[in-house]
Amino acid sequence: GWKIYEPLPQTDEEAVLWKRFEQEWAVWKADDQKLNQIISELARLQGDPASIEKQQKALFTRFYAEYEQMRPHYNAAEKTLGEVIELNTRLADSAREDADALAQTMTTLMVITAAAMLALITFIGMAIARGIIQPLQQAVGTAEAIALGQLDSSITPQTQDEVGQLLTAMANMQAGLKTLVSDIHQMALAAEHGDLTRRINM
Repeated sequence: GWKIYEPLPQTDEEAVLWKRFEQEWAVWKADDQKLNQIISELARLQGDPASIEKQQKALFTRFYAEYEQMRPHYNAAEKTLGEVIELNTRLADSAREDADALAQTMTTLMVITAAAMLALITFIGMAIARGIIQPLQQAVGTAEAIALGQLDSSITPQTQDEVGQLLTAMANMQAGLKTLVSDIHQMALAAEHGDLTRRINM
């Protein structure tokens, strides 16, 4: 959609907004690459379970910090894109009002052009929100739940990309933590009954 939109005619105000959006989007994409790097590191973790768990916690901490840092950049790009959409909506409305005064042929042509432009801008906004931010928000929400000790979250990766790999790693870590908590509980019960030989399986 981006390549289709850029060559379209733009007003001076729209050109300024779009240039600002491109700059803000470039900053956000740089942040997004950092998140992808962390996700790739998570997918390549090696070592014994205790070492992997330690590395995962450190990477999740980095991931959350980077996400919090990138959020204002995305919000700025989203705000500018909203202004572009709002401007195009006003332009479309104005075009429709002007078209009413013209011949039927010109009216039809201008309405089609305005509707196509509005649909394209809406498509770009939906693609950004659904294709990028929502999967990341799901991953961050899951990480926050695990950090709060909620180990019963349903983690079902829907894709095989980096975010899907991240959710798979989270599911594995959550399962390991649940097993560890259960083992500690069983060891405590055994100790209460005088059995001090029980150990945690690592």
